[in-house]
Amino acid sequence: MPVQRRGMRALQIWCQRVTSEYSLVDIKDLSHSFRDGLAFCAIIHHFRPELIPEFHVLKPDNIYDNNDLAYRIAEETLGIPSLLDPQDMVDTETPDKFSVVTYVSQFYHLFKDEDGSRSPNVSLTNLSRNSESENDSVLQSSSENNTPQGTPTVAPKRIINQSELIEKYGKDIFNSSSNNKTKLSNSNNSVVARMSHELSLKVKIGNEK
Repeated sequence: MPVQRRGMRALQIWCQRVTSEYSLVDIKDLSHSFRDGLAFCAIIHHFRPELIPEFHVLKPDNIYDNNDLAYRIAEETLGIPSLLDPQDMVDTETPDKFSVVTYVSQFYHLFKDEDGSRSPNVSLTNLSRNSESENDSVLQSSSENNTPQGTPTVAPKRIINQSELIEKYGKDIFNSSSNNKTKLSNSNNSVVARMSHELSLKVKIGNEK
């Protein structure tokens, strides 16, 4: 999975994790799942429960009121500008994913250090309106050390440093003369020959058994 797709998936996983204890919130995507406004309210309540003390009385069918509540609290108390409109959430069955992701990312950046989890560095500079599926390139995540739990990671290949090469082939390996290139080539050929010989012995011993 490309890095940018992992970032998109990572943001969704972060939202799922911080709202996992809210029975009325089920984040399956970064669009329709936020339509009723409860997901926004749940994220706020998870980190700042005192801002929505009566979260338990909120109803999924009060789409306008839920969104209006979340947007007002986020802007007036948390300093997150309102990028969405409550009426738009009422009027459309599938909210604009670009707008939702941009808005949710602001909550992530505000609360990521309080989450206690290893979450990705989400960059808004890579947002794109050209995405056609939930896994399209929208966000970019950082290295595997910042990857949230449950997100696929790719272990980096081991890099052989200069000291290891010097120890194996000698200091002259870094000289540019053709003589040294020949030495390195001969050394490699010797290694290959030795491995081939050892393999032949193993095959021979196996046949004798």
